[in-house]
Amino acid sequence: MIAAMRVLFLGNSNEALNLPEGTPLRHEIIQSTLAAEFGSCEVITKPAWPTREFPGVLERWIGELKPDVVYVNVAEYWCLYESLPLRLERAFGRFGKPAASLGTKAAETPWLAHNRLFRTFRQAGQSVVAGAVHFSPEEVVECVLECVRICLRDEGLVVVVDGQRGRRPHATTKRWRERVEARRQFVHMRLKAECARLHVVYGGDDVPQWRWRPEGMDGHRDGLHQGAAGQVWMANEAIGLIREALVKADRPTG
Repeated sequence: MIAAMRVLFLGNSNEALNLPEGTPLRHEIIQSTLAAEFGSCEVITKPAWPTREFPGVLERWIGELKPDVVYVNVAEYWCLYESLPLRLERAFGRFGKPAASLGTKAAETPWLAHNRLFRTFRQAGQSVVAGAVHFSPEEVVECVLECVRICLRDEGLVVVVDGQRGRRPHATTKRWRERVEARRQFVHMRLKAECARLHVVYGGDDVPQWRWRPEGMDGHRDGLHQGAAGQVWMANEAIGLIREALVKADRPTG
């Protein structure tokens, strides 16, 4: 049993949710479980956003925090979720920005975002007019692989990549689902192949999870994040990958 372990968890907004009091989030479950195995564990969460500058930011964090494990969560929101406000802003520039800002603000307002009618109208709009994605699949793959290469420069650092698993369909029509899944498959297959070549532990699913295990995700009221059961599910996946990576790196496990 090692005395202490520090995990740098590159997550997303699931790490900042307000769930009912006493409901642990994914990173909290990971920390408590690994602490029980390793005697001490600290999970430090940092937001990941796959811009060209992000790998440099990660490199700085690694130097400052000295983690034992870097966990790269490849968020589905990056290139699977189609945003109508984002499309308006990109199509009409400064003229579309007020409408885009209004749409974004509505999605971030709990009493609206958690309303079933609001989500229904949002999905109806997305099914008619395809929204824009924040990043292309190619941009996501390029950023993630550069982050992996930065981690591998430190021979003592363990890196894990958790891919886009398709926990939600992000679509309500057949054509829309096919469009989303095509992007997911591009990211998944590229990362799966490259991580295998680099001998990096990778977690992903050839078949999207929403097709074969929908009961595992209870879902958050906003229709985008995960509730209590979803947090446990994601945490258990992450714990399994971290254990696998530690064994592969010949590190002591609990």
